[in-house]
Amino acid sequence: MILNTIGGFFRSITFGATATQAAPQIQNSPAPGASQYQSTSGSIPKEAQGMIAQVRNQIARSLAHPDPKTLARMAEVNQKRRAKGQAPIDLQKVTKQLEAIQEDRGLSAKEKKQKVEALRKALGLSKGEMKGLFTQRLGRIYKEAERSLAAFQKAKEEQLKAELKQAEALHGKNSPQAQVVQSKLEALRAQLNPEKQRLAKSGGFYRSLYPGFWSKLGGFFKKIGSGFFKVLGGLGAALRFLPGVGPLASRVLGSVKFLFQGFRVDKFFKNLGKGVIDTVRDWKSFLPMIPGVGTLASVAATGIEAVLKATRSGAKPF
Repeated sequence: MILNTIGGFFRSITFGATATQAAPQIQNSPAPGASQYQSTSGSIPKEAQGMIAQVRNQIARSLAHPDPKTLARMAEVNQKRRAKGQAPIDLQKVTKQLEAIQEDRGLSAKEKKQKVEALRKALGLSKGEMKGLFTQRLGRIYKEAERSLAAFQKAKEEQLKAELKQAEALHGKNSPQAQVVQSKLEALRAQLNPEKQRLAKSGGFYRSLYPGFWSKLGGFFKKIGSGFFKVLGGLGAALRFLPGVGPLASRVLGSVKFLFQGFRVDKFFKNLGKGVIDTVRDWKSFLPMIPGVGTLASVAATGIEAVLKATRSGAKPF
């Protein structure tokens, strides 16, 4: 009897401990059909709004605290102006004037450019000074802000797409759980896309002011249209089969396509350089057949090819 009493006592202790440990597990288990995504259904708009505020603060800080290079150039310009008896330029004041022009929705792009040009003349700044001190810097600030927002959006979209894929695999493509994630993805884009477009428009306006030579040339070729580009492409393909000069002529015409894409000067010359190397290789194949000078010319072509390859790779030719 004593043994039965002791055994019952220990059994009651063991059962009580087991029940106590199991209780939290039962309490924390999700209800059947519950979605792990529903708990954060309202966080996406808040996150997007927070990032937009962060990007705008980033712009404000950059405008209020110019980079050292800009400050040094501003000091140099003002020193020259004082020597001529002209009033110094207030960097912050002019920046705010430009921002007011850029943000004026009642003005067309052309009217905004006219106002900026009138301001430049009133200040007595050259186009290069206006560009270096103000418009180029502002365009860069907005571009960096746009990139920050785009990077955030890309990261969040990748996260939500992974959640959507998981929800569809677990619950079905048209399930409530998948629809919750899809709505979060749409809410993210609805919040961020208008802000990205605003930043791109603002930055694009500043970058369009006082364009350099290559920008003007790229704009010129871009306006000509794609029809002429197609003609050049066909002509380049035909010239490719001409011995000796075919590869180079084909590459020259093929490189022109980069002019019609806004003039990518790096791609233009890289593609052209490849054409020169192809042409030298072509010369090596038929120069030995020329009596008298063929062998010597072929050796020279081999040397030219080696120099070109070394130059393109960044290595020393000798």
